[in-house]
Amino acid sequence: MPAIKRYPGIKALEWIPRVADSERTKYEKTAKDDGLTDFRITEHQKEVEDNYKDKDLNKDKDPKGNQQDVKDKNNQQMVTAGKRSEYYPVYFVEPIKGNEKALGFDLASNAIRKQTLNDSMESGKILATARIKLVQETYDRFGIVIFVPVYSGEPSNSFEGLEKLHGFVTGVFSISSIMERAIKQLNEAEVDFELHDITNNDDLLYSTQQTSTQQISTQETSTRQIATLQVSTRQVSKTEKMTKQSQSFEFAGRKWEVTGYPTIEFVRARQTWQSWGVLISGLLFTLIASLFFRKGMSELEKSRTSMAVIMENASQGIITIDINGIIQTANHEVERLFGYSQGELAGKKIEILLPERFREKHVKHRIDFFANPSQRRMGEGVNLSGLKRDGKEFPLEIALSFFKTADGILAMAFVIDITGQKRAEDELRQAKEAAESANLAKSEFLANMSHEIRTPMNAVIGMAEILTETDLAKEQQNYLDIIRAAGENLLDIINAILDMSKIETGQFELDSTSFSLHKLVEIVGEIMAFRTHQKGLELAYLVNTDVPDGLIGDPTRLRQILINLIGNSVKFTDKGEIVLEIKLLKEDKDLAEILFSVRDTGIGIPDDKHEKIFESFTQADSSTTRKFGGTGLGLAISRKFVQMMGGRIWVESEVGKYSTFFFTIKLGIDKHFKENIYPAKVDLTGIKVLIVDDNDTNRLIMRRMVEQRGASVVEAIDGPAGLAELENTRFDLILLDFHMPGMDGLEVAEEIRNNPDLQSSMMMLVSSSTRINPDEIKRTGINNWLVKPLKEADLMNAISELLDKDKQHETNKGKKDEALPQAPKTEKKGINIADLPPLHILLAEDTEHNVNLVMIYLEKAPFTIDVAANGVIALEKFRSTKYDLVLMDIEMPEMDGLEATQKIREWEVQTGSKPVPIIALTAHALKAHEQKSKEAGCNAHLTKPIKKATLLKTIIQSTTK
Repeated sequence: MPAIKRYPGIKALEWIPRVADSERTKYEKTAKDDGLTDFRITEHQKEVEDNYKDKDLNKDKDPKGNQQDVKDKNNQQMVTAGKRSEYYPVYFVEPIKGNEKALGFDLASNAIRKQTLNDSMESGKILATARIKLVQETYDRFGIVIFVPVYSGEPSNSFEGLEKLHGFVTGVFSISSIMERAIKQLNEAEVDFELHDITNNDDLLYSTQQTSTQQISTQETSTRQIATLQVSTRQVSKTEKMTKQSQSFEFAGRKWEVTGYPTIEFVRARQTWQSWGVLISGLLFTLIASLFFRKGMSELEKSRTSMAVIMENASQGIITIDINGIIQTANHEVERLFGYSQGELAGKKIEILLPERFREKHVKHRIDFFANPSQRRMGEGVNLSGLKRDGKEFPLEIALSFFKTADGILAMAFVIDITGQKRAEDELRQAKEAAESANLAKSEFLANMSHEIRTPMNAVIGMAEILTETDLAKEQQNYLDIIRAAGENLLDIINAILDMSKIETGQFELDSTSFSLHKLVEIVGEIMAFRTHQKGLELAYLVNTDVPDGLIGDPTRLRQILINLIGNSVKFTDKGEIVLEIKLLKEDKDLAEILFSVRDTGIGIPDDKHEKIFESFTQADSSTTRKFGGTGLGLAISRKFVQMMGGRIWVESEVGKYSTFFFTIKLGIDKHFKENIYPAKVDLTGIKVLIVDDNDTNRLIMRRMVEQRGASVVEAIDGPAGLAELENTRFDLILLDFHMPGMDGLEVAEEIRNNPDLQSSMMMLVSSSTRINPDEIKRTGINNWLVKPLKEADLMNAISELLDKDKQHETNKGKKDEALPQAPKTEKKGINIADLPPLHILLAEDTEHNVNLVMIYLEKAPFTIDVAANGVIALEKFRSTKYDLVLMDIEMPEMDGLEATQKIREWEVQTGSKPVPIIALTAHALKAHEQKSKEAGCNAHLTKPIKKATLLKTIIQSTTK
């Protein structure tokens, strides 16, 4: 007769194996192969067990006092278990009826079960959980789960126990069923009982009053009235202390207490409670502790034998052998795998199941195993084979463990046929090789196409640059601007495709160099300012003061990410602003994690496209490409760069309102970085500043810049508001925006100039790149003006000049035509060709257009240039003529530039000649090509299309060393 039928308190017996995360998929497949077709490791969508310590047990009653059926509420939906290092799923349960959902449930997903499971695993003891809510019950009744650890062999210590633990046999006990059975055997004495778990807290497990209320809740005049206080409150009065009787006992690692309370009827019939109370509570304790739990535990211990049933029906082959290698047992799966019956294997040496070539070595391994038994795995990373009875071999893996018996140590081998796995690995390897071959072919194709496109692009962009130096009509200048813009756009596309190709083939490596974050951001602002202001948008950036300035990383790729994101925002924003903000997330010794965000007020991105837009050649939809253009590579490349820098990138957006792109990266901190970001160390303590700007972000940025240096700030959202502030307060400095609705900055400045009371106020116009008439600025009396996006260093320098009255007086003295300060301009370090030294140059180039371009670039320089159409001619000319410099194209017929360079270097060594500088001119843009140029002997490597200034600068650097 099953234990569950003999003892109603036992609701279920279960086998709970220990499954590592790495084995999860295989284990689920094994279970399905064993007949559990729907098996998967699961957890409750929401925890079933509630902590009732602070709950009113009558909470679930309806208005009439009836206990509600809470089964549906507690029977939560089962979902696939989240990722954990280990799982403890229910693999076997008896009875299956009513417990179907228990199969696969991971006990480690529940806090109460997991705590007891861990304690039992570490101590090796049989332990019970704290009270839990049982889903098998139809209303609020409590239960416990008892864990019996199962090991492979007898562990000698707790650490070894953790290693050898296979899993647990568990019993699910209903406290209510046990108590009711015990009370019934006491002939339903007119006494109310409570059972408490007093291990850590005073947790009520059972109360006859609660049960009575559930059964006869509508009878307000129930005869079962407690003589003292209501027991469910556990607030014990002095009277109750005199009348109640309690007995405590320990069970499965927990301490429990049984308490009896007399009813009025009991006291009336027996006149006293003391003697009867001791007897009844003692009997109840004995019944619970001995009759049910002890017998239930005995059944639980006996259930260990069910492991044999499980092993026999397992989908893995299981073999046990003794110290001499003699097979003791083999399950049904071993028969199927090897073709032997169990009778044929019993008493044979284990080596019968191995190919002849492995047997001698295996004997040694077996002896070593029994000398030092431990859990091991065989076959991973090596080709291990089994031998069938018919002589056929098959690949396998074996997991070894051991256990002690009265006759000595036995080894247990779990055998898995991995024929399918090997076949899948071979197919995967072949697919990988095919993919790598295709990827390599694609990369070579892209590199070659890049070279072929860059060669004519060099002539197109170069000639367009030359044309800008000639006198052109306005219409011609417009056409030229279009040609240059189209050429640069095509070049950007080529670079993007090449970058993506290099990343995908693993040819791309990040640089690691020290740089100033502030200066990098300012350069990005300069690059993007024109495009932003062309669309009438505001561009602003804010670097929080706690962000380190001296960083170590790849500034070129960081700049590329920012330009991609800001350019993307410009493309999809028609009005409003674009704001770059940089924050420090975490700083740890020499490493900083930094958050960048680019926010715009553009068209927004639908939620379902937030991930798609980061894929190569993809935009939110096809209409986006038609309307706004672009390849869809910018965001894909940015994500790759961000990931290489140890971060992630994502977007938050609302369609029609905004998009904000976020990314984090990790950069080194240069502790020795000493570059001075702000040449002017301005102290603005006591200075009153008025900021007049209609853009909230711009006001915030300017406020932070001046407030952190001690200034007090007042803001005005437009011209009239600014004038109103000036009527009440005298300011030392006014930061005035040019573009404002209704009343622009010049009109505000003129109003101030015409007011005699405000003549001494300093003023500064902070303007966009819109061209401003200098006469108008002079008439308004503006002291200085800057171009957005505002550089903090420029603003501080300008303020410093304005506050230095003596210097300002000397600057303006006797300079009628220069009274109006000009906007700060980036100094162009141009090259005066007339000052260049005379050089004899050899140009090796096979393309006529590119020859003409270089000749035009250098025509005004005091250079003599000889041309060679290929490497052979270049080598002949070099050997016969003395040259100061060689410009070497790489791709040429008959002999390419690399071979020609190598032969030139060899000839120089042979003749003892001084090495002549060689500059590689090539359309190849990969890092590998630059490395090849240097290995061949080139001093510099220029990628086409080559700009005039770059070529001249490289020539000077190469010939003046």
